[in-house]
Amino acid sequence: AFPSPETGDETDGKEEATGLELPNVVNMPYAEAVATLNKKGFKNIEKVQISSTTVEKGNVVEQTPSAGSNVSKDDTIILSVSTGAEIVQVTVPKLIGLSEMDAMAVLTEHSLVLGEVTETTDPDPALFDKVCYQSYAADMTVESGTKVDIRISSGTTRSRPVAVPQPVH
Repeated sequence: AFPSPETGDETDGKEEATGLELPNVVNMPYAEAVATLNKKGFKNIEKVQISSTTVEKGNVVEQTPSAGSNVSKDDTIILSVSTGAEIVQVTVPKLIGLSEMDAMAVLTEHSLVLGEVTETTDPDPALFDKVCYQSYAADMTVESGTKVDIRISSGTTRSRPVAVPQPVH
C-alpha cells in the first residue's frame, strides 16, 4: 500500500474498490462545495434545495453521504442547498384598543414583532392609554417577523379650546 496523493490515505491503487473519504462541504457556498468535490474526483453531484433559518442562502445545509464516509468516485453526492428562511405570510391582528402589553402578546402569537412605541394624543377618550394606531392595518398579510409600530393614546388632543368657567363679579 502507498499514500494517495489526493487524500494522504493509504490505497492499493484501486480507489474505487476501497473508496475515497468524502470531504466536509457543509456551510460552504454551493459552487465552492462542487469545486472541492470535483478536485477530490467526485463528479456525480446532485443539488436539492431546502429552506434553512441557520444556513446562509446558497450554502450547503447537509450532504449525503456524510463527511468522512468512504465512497466511490462514481457515487452520487447529494448536496442540500439553503434557499434561506422559508417566508411565511401572516395576517396582522387588530391592535386598536389594546394595552401596550396585550398588543405585544397578540403580535407574538401572530409571529410578528412589536416595533416602535410612541405616545400621541387621540380624540377618542375610550382609547386613553391604549393602542390608537398601528403601522399595518388589521387583516393585512405580511411576512412573519415583521415589526409593527404602535402609538399609545396619551389622552384627547389639547389643541381644542377648553371652556374655562369665568368668575362672576
